Amino acid sequence: MVNPFIPTAYASGDSAATEGKELHAETGQAAAAAEHGGGGLSIDPSIVITQMFNFVILLVILKFLLYKPLLKVMQDREKRISDGLDNADKADRMLAESEQTRLETIKAAKVESHGILDNARKSAEEARANMLREAEEEASKIVQGGRNVLDLERNKAAQELKVQAVDLIIQTAEKVLREKIDPLRDQKLIEENLKKYSL
Repeated sequence: MVNPFIPTAYASGDSAATEGKELHAETGQAAAAAEHGGGGLSIDPSIVITQMFNFVILLVILKFLLYKPLLKVMQDREKRISDGLDNADKADRMLAESEQTRLETIKAAKVESHGILDNARKSAEEARANMLREAEEEASKIVQGGRNVLDLERNKAAQELKVQAVDLIIQTAEKVLREKIDPLRDQKLIEENLKKYSL
């Protein structure tokens, strides 16, 4: 089929006349086809069926060679992304749990340290109170012991003083009775004896 718009060259000398006739004949055929509703374009069903068959074969080949491997790669990638997101979520949960555990451990350690400090303070206060009480009791015992010793010494001194006074009176009375002296002499003798036994 010759295209009416593309000029073709012929070997003979009267190519222009032949060309004009052919052009006129093709134009007439085109006009006749246009009258019958065929237009300038005709569809050959065998070519359409062949093209459809070729397209189906191409789809099947692409499905096995390109679509399935591409689909598998995409599914693998989607699975890796999903696994990565799951692992990230797990890591976030584990991090949150470890942070919570760390905070609880710190809180428990603070409570325990406060308890230990309170117990140490109470123990120190009790020990101080016990030491003060024991010191007071010891001091009281020492003071009481000193008072007891002082009372004993005082009683002993008073007893000795009574004995000495009685001895002095007896000696003075003996001297007075042995000698008969005047009252001045008696007074002088008493004073002398008292001076001997006085402190």
